[in-house]
Amino acid sequence: MSTLQLEAAPAQTFVPLEVVMRLCRGLQEAGVEYCHWKSNEHLRPAALGETDLDLLVDRAAAVQVAQVLSDAGYKQMTAVSARAYVGIEDYLGFDRSTGKLVHLHLHHRLVLGEKFLKGYRLPWEARLLAGRQLDHDTGIYVSAPEMELMILLMRAALKLRRREKLGLGRSGSIDADFIREFRWLADRVDSAVFQARATELLGPPAASVLGAIVAGGPDRTSLRQLRQAIRGSTEAWRTYPVIEATRRRWLREWNARSARLWSRLTGRRRVSRFQNPRGGVIIAFLGADGSGKSTVTQAITSWLSWRIE
Repeated sequence: MSTLQLEAAPAQTFVPLEVVMRLCRGLQEAGVEYCHWKSNEHLRPAALGETDLDLLVDRAAAVQVAQVLSDAGYKQMTAVSARAYVGIEDYLGFDRSTGKLVHLHLHHRLVLGEKFLKGYRLPWEARLLAGRQLDHDTGIYVSAPEMELMILLMRAALKLRRREKLGLGRSGSIDADFIREFRWLADRVDSAVFQARATELLGPPAASVLGAIVAGGPDRTSLRQLRQAIRGSTEAWRTYPVIEATRRRWLREWNARSARLWSRLTGRRRVSRFQNPRGGVIIAFLGADGSGKSTVTQAITSWLSWRIE
């Protein structure tokens, strides 16, 4: 009686898009420090062009970074005013083997905060880059989990709108994606290192609140407490005075809401994505009736309008 022996299937090796790896290899070979500094819980989809890449780079290496981007085939795009932020540039890369477009947020500064504004700049870029770690699955450098978790919680606290800071928002309701990312990071941090970093960068009171959140999980009450605990630091990190920040945020939000209303009422869309600052081109599809011109045109429009006007 023969024995049937089954061999285990070889483990699948994850392969990022070539346009992504060409960029990361280029930065490394040019001696430019970089890291994917947020949302590393879904780094794999980002490396496949399914979500945005968020790379922080050494601001002092701006010339080298520009050359690497050009060599890797990335094109700079101009964001509409409601999506433009100081210290962040937008690029699109094209992966020839798959036809996918990759949207890169290139961060020269750590700017974060309320939606439509990002009114704070954290002076931690050098610290984040110095502590970066290589993600062996993708070959991309990422931020240390302790720093990423601390910044994730600060981002959530600083995004609270005024009515939420006053306790008037939806009590206890937290975005599911945020909770998933929080848990993923919390499973990877060294508690002692996390507390040491928080104490050093934010002081003992804020570190205590952060430690309690990591131990018990975040909710709106704890995020309001964190917002209050870091207030002394964040006031020095504001990019705009309070009144100007409020004016800018309201204006941007009004523009975004009016654009959506305009689209619903007229069936036409205002410019709301990214534009090529060098201008566009006109492409004509020629062919006999029934040859598929409309189908091809619709497919090309759908492909490009993912990010481009």
